[in-house]
Amino acid sequence: MGDAAKLIERAEKLLEKGKPELALAEFRSAVDLEPTNEALLRKTADLSTSLAQLGIASDMLRRLFAAYVENKQLGEAGLAYRRLQRLKALEPEMVFRYAELCEATNRRDAAEAYRVAFEEFHRLGDPRRSLDSITRAVDLDPRLEDYREQARIAEALHERALASSALVRLGVMLERSGQDASKAYEQAYQDDSNNMAARLGHGSWLVRKGRPAEAIELLQPLASYPSSPEEAREPYALALLAVGRVEDAEPYIWGIFERDPKTHLETLHEVIGGLLDRDRVEKALGLARRLEEYSRKAGRRLQFMSDMAQLAGQHRASIPFLEYLAELYNSANREVEYAQMLAHLFDAYFAAGNFARALDALDRAVDIDSYDAEHKRRLDKLAGHAPEDRLQVLAKRLGVEAPAPVTAVSAEEAEEAPAPKVLEDLILQAEIFLQYGMRDKAVQKIEHLKQAFAEEISGNARVRQLFINAGLPAPAEPENAPSGQTRVSEEMVRSAEVSRMIARQTDPRSVLVTAVNQIGARWQYSRCLAALATPGKPPSLVVEYCSPEVAKSERAAMVRLLALSQRLTSVEPVFRAADVSMAEALMPIRHELDRLGITSLAVVALITEDTPIGLLIVQQCGARRRWSPEDMELLRSLADQMALAVHGARLRSLVSTLGVAEEKTGLLKRSAYTDSVLSELRRERDAQAAPGTLALLQVNSLTSESQDEQAISEMVRTLRSIAQDEAMAFRYERDTVALLLPQMQASQVEVLVNQLREALEPIAVTIIAGIAPGPGLGGFEPEDAATEWINRVVRSLALAGAAAKQSCILPPSHPSTV
Repeated sequence: MGDAAKLIERAEKLLEKGKPELALAEFRSAVDLEPTNEALLRKTADLSTSLAQLGIASDMLRRLFAAYVENKQLGEAGLAYRRLQRLKALEPEMVFRYAELCEATNRRDAAEAYRVAFEEFHRLGDPRRSLDSITRAVDLDPRLEDYREQARIAEALHERALASSALVRLGVMLERSGQDASKAYEQAYQDDSNNMAARLGHGSWLVRKGRPAEAIELLQPLASYPSSPEEAREPYALALLAVGRVEDAEPYIWGIFERDPKTHLETLHEVIGGLLDRDRVEKALGLARRLEEYSRKAGRRLQFMSDMAQLAGQHRASIPFLEYLAELYNSANREVEYAQMLAHLFDAYFAAGNFARALDALDRAVDIDSYDAEHKRRLDKLAGHAPEDRLQVLAKRLGVEAPAPVTAVSAEEAEEAPAPKVLEDLILQAEIFLQYGMRDKAVQKIEHLKQAFAEEISGNARVRQLFINAGLPAPAEPENAPSGQTRVSEEMVRSAEVSRMIARQTDPRSVLVTAVNQIGARWQYSRCLAALATPGKPPSLVVEYCSPEVAKSERAAMVRLLALSQRLTSVEPVFRAADVSMAEALMPIRHELDRLGITSLAVVALITEDTPIGLLIVQQCGARRRWSPEDMELLRSLADQMALAVHGARLRSLVSTLGVAEEKTGLLKRSAYTDSVLSELRRERDAQAAPGTLALLQVNSLTSESQDEQAISEMVRTLRSIAQDEAMAFRYERDTVALLLPQMQASQVEVLVNQLREALEPIAVTIIAGIAPGPGLGGFEPEDAATEWINRVVRSLALAGAAAKQSCILPPSHPSTV
């Protein structure tokens, strides 16, 4: 021991004399005497490193590292480890031991050390220790490449189970990162077919790769027992569907849908449709009812009904499923769809020989819409198959002759039916469909008119107006009609119809969309553009109509066009150019106009209360359009109607916002009632529109306040489902609701009230109604007219209650009579 101390002392003196090489020799001699002296080892390693004696330094650091690891001095061992790493003098067993020491304190550092050990063992050709090292690494810090290496070495050592497990984990990581994991799972299954995770992963990817038959064979053992995991059931069911085994997939489909409704809604529809095609109606109805309940809770019942109707149209819908859909529409008060479903049921019952049920379906359909021309055909089909007394009753309700007994002559008599009566009925039915917004059905009736009564309708003014209201080319006028007068009349009628359609919209976007579509299509413009924009600010809303021959406007070009149009109309509210290439004012956007293909252009400002609020731009592409004074006057008139409709929609929205609706019922407070009536009268005056209607609905036959509130809430909810956005509802009294209906006449409001009564009858809620059509302003102020109108609707409610009537309509009187 004394010798080692002397050697160390001698080495220190040699260092002081500047002889480090001799000092290093003394230090090494001392290390031989005291091999566990950490301070001596550290000093020797430092000196040899400074002298570039890397072999000696590596030897000293290895001894020092081993001592630190032995004594579990992790911090000091880490420093020595990093120095050895820089010198590339690490031994794999040493690194493996260091990694084990790090596991308890720093898992990431331990994983990195295991990876270093793996590389060293691999370099030395030791696969067993390489596998041990990489296995420890993936347990602490899994990485894709680590799993690949683990699987490769395990396969080389014939450890198939371990290789399969590594590949499964690799597949999971690939799936989480959105990559294709099919190869990993396939190799995992090949390595160990008893690995259930490998079987599940491989089977799932076989489904995605379009190999369902192979997937079924793999997945059936995993998914066919009662407590099988959902992860196995989903791909198994999808594979069954892919090969057409819908009935086998049915038990699994609801659980799959509940796990991910958004993704698997279409899959559920596919199963329901497949069951219908295979005449498994009970199972299809079971799934449909469960989906109905789910959709009701999610607030998607209307979409559900639409989806089921589409399924019925695309697949073999049996009578029980059609009956289910009919009751569904009936319970939701969807009369149009209910009537259509009853028509399908009639055909199905008749084809099945169930004439009694067919008669019941026709009876219910007549209750909903007695103007449907197809009812007469259905009634005739039942002749000889149903009791004559019931057929006669139905015929009276339809306003037609009862069908004669089925004979050979009946077909000839049917052909000789009085044409004027049929023509009148078809015109009336089409007018009613248009009035209630059912344009598709109206067009069907019009097509029937064109085919059956081509000559009769040519000079019929009522038919001509019907065609115009439906947006169809009017039938030709008689040859002696003056063409110029006819054109002006058509323009006026079309303009009035478009104005009415615009005024019926409830929000600014709907106003613009309706306007551009109607103006662009009816006057055959290439494009029609409308924007809401105040001066100096970018547009807040832009909508565009494009004819089938032209493409949508490029965004950048549209922005430049709108900006220049704002500047042009700030000076004069109307700008027109028959040839844009010759218009000096359009020179700044000449390139944009060329890209858009515009030949002629007209711009009209939307102005309300002397303030510009937007633009109407019509474009003609490929041909010049001469803008006549009549054309520009028409566009200005339509732009004024658009501005008024936007202003009214914004005002109604503001009233709804500022009126502070009740939290429970959603009714606006009475404080907003008078202001809303006054604003509506001003709008009618400015737009020169027909007056709307006021109504007071009073809940009757109720006792307690809690029942009142419950009944009011139910009435308001039902009202909104029937009237949509056409009514503004206010709390008038505890048991009374006031309605402002700007776009409805008194007769239409009475129909709406009757529908409301029928809907509320099952819950024993009755109402009486006072209805007052809007007054004509004449030369009087809106304030006077509003007072008279509000008082008149109160009187009409009082009259209805006093006379024990369900409803009372009090005709308009002049404001001067107040």
